[in-house]
Amino acid sequence: MTECCQESGAAGSDPVELLKRLVSISSVSGDEGLIADELLSWCRSRGLPADKTGRNVVLRVGSGPGRRLLMNTHLDTVPAAAEWETDPLTPVEEDGRIIGLGACDAKGCLASMLCAAVRLKDAGRGGAGFDGRGRDVRNRRRPA
Repeated sequence: MTECCQESGAAGSDPVELLKRLVSISSVSGDEGLIADELLSWCRSRGLPADKTGRNVVLRVGSGPGRRLLMNTHLDTVPAAAEWETDPLTPVEEDGRIIGLGACDAKGCLASMLCAAVRLKDAGRGGAGFDGRGRDVRNRRRPA
């Protein structure tokens, strides 16, 4: 995953490093403000025209007519379960995996989507948008 962003010249847009950064930010459902602020800053520092509306972050790459791809995910996590063996907000790299609260749902895809948006911008290709939403997991039931 890291090599694809390095090959494109998207300096500072390593999805693994971004994922680690995102995992370290608490974003329990209903409290996504800090992660939304971090994403807004990250996007803008890479020339992505991002906006924040409440706890949501949106951006658009490219313009003009034609088909567009919308990348959509959520920014929030469920609270950490008591069974965590490490600090859930301290990402751990183990056997090529990142372990931490939200690493798989959904901060991993969030990091990949944003790095893809940087690649599209750097390549001069358009036709993509990103929508990161708050409060997705709040009312979901967890299996017993």
